[in-house]
Amino acid sequence: MVSHQCGAFVGSYVGGLVIDIYGSLDLAWIMAIIISLFSAVIHFPIVEKEKSEEVFA
Repeated sequence: MVSHQCGAFVGSYVGGLVIDIYGSLDLAWIMAIIISLFSAVIHFPIVEKEKSEEVFA
């Protein structure tokens, strides 16, 4: 949960910084898309093991 909050803080700060420097959010959108695609690619190889449920009678 902490990483999500840190990402939200950094994302909003960087977005504001980008609009202050470049006057447009185009670069912020491009950066967000690239980071999202990278995140999706590194999560593809994750294989979750099936959990066996114990049944008690």
